Amino acid sequence: MRLSSDAWAAGAISIFSVTVTAVLGSQYTQQSVQSPWYATVRPAFAPPNWVFPIVWTLLYISLAAAFTLSLLGDSSLVVLLHGLNLVLNVAWCKTFFGDHNIKGALGVIVGNVGVALAIAAITEIPTVLTLMIPYIAWLVFATALNMGALLRV
Repeated sequence: MRLSSDAWAAGAISIFSVTVTAVLGSQYTQQSVQSPWYATVRPAFAPPNWVFPIVWTLLYISLAAAFTLSLLGDSSLVVLLHGLNLVLNVAWCKTFFGDHNIKGALGVIVGNVGVALAIAAITEIPTVLTLMIPYIAWLVFATALNMGALLRV
């Protein structure tokens, strides 16, 4: 089977967008997770630091695949929500790890969960829904981690 030029373009846009998101987010995260500040706010139930890059790599692959499929056949609203999801992803990293604003980050991640749920609810492509489920589950866990950090302040 030969992929159309639309499929190649959608894949390139998705991979580029998700890669930029990952790189920007990691700029805030990498510096902060080794800091004394993070040690004081890190909840006891947080997984070891080495878990996060593995999980996020898999989630970013899933997000890129979902975004690609949406670009190829979903509504423009779903495509817009994918973009907003990536912006919120970086915004959370900056707010939590860059600004050390745990309460503000909680607001951002709650919005991020809402956007991810909206994508899953209104997509016309069943595979996009399936690809969003692990991401939504992780965001809910990350929200609990954020709340745990807020309770330690």
